[in-house]
Amino acid sequence: MTAGAGSDFKGATRIAYNMVAYMGMNDVLGKAVYDDSYLSSETKTKIDEQVAIILEQEYQNAYQMLVEHRDKLDIIANLLLEKEVADASEIYAALGMQQPDIVKLV
Repeated sequence: MTAGAGSDFKGATRIAYNMVAYMGMNDVLGKAVYDDSYLSSETKTKIDEQVAIILEQEYQNAYQMLVEHRDKLDIIANLLLEKEVADASEIYAALGMQQPDIVKLV
């Protein structure tokens, strides 16, 4: 695993942990906030299990998206091999897509 990928996994783990332990975004542990300093080993294990489930589900989702859109991924990869840097308009053009209008909110 590269340093970049390791950093991505570390970030994803942190987000999943926060979802489970601090944001109440888990059906198994419920809508509660868990203070790390007062957790039983059983609760820590449950949190870790739920984090692992989230990470596996989202890994599978990402993998499936890459498989479904492999043709687009290859087009973008080849464009970047040719140019090294491409802006949004070049990417949309390579994909044969219309670039959406940018809406400024301010």
